[in-house]
Amino acid sequence: MNSEANAIWNNFDKELHQFICNKVNHNDECHDILQNVYLKVLNNIGRIQKVNNVPSYLFRIAHNEVIDHYRNSSKYEQVELLEIEPEHEEIK
Repeated sequence: MNSEANAIWNNFDKELHQFICNKVNHNDECHDILQNVYLKVLNNIGRIQKVNNVPSYLFRIAHNEVIDHYRNSSKYEQVELLEIEPEHEEIK
């Protein structure tokens, strides 16, 4: 792991975890979102090194990941609802 990314992980892990888990009720989903945040940190470490306010940048990434999570889950629920055929009762 990149030393810069490792430093970010050590400095902000608890705060980002708490921030995300306060927005998402399910613990496994919280960990998945946190993992996505750190993947983005690893992939964009060069950009993050140039940012003036790293904590703000990290929390913006986390916020966007939470929004993406809810967008994707709502699309899944919509598809799931569309696939369910309503039961029809015959009127006598």
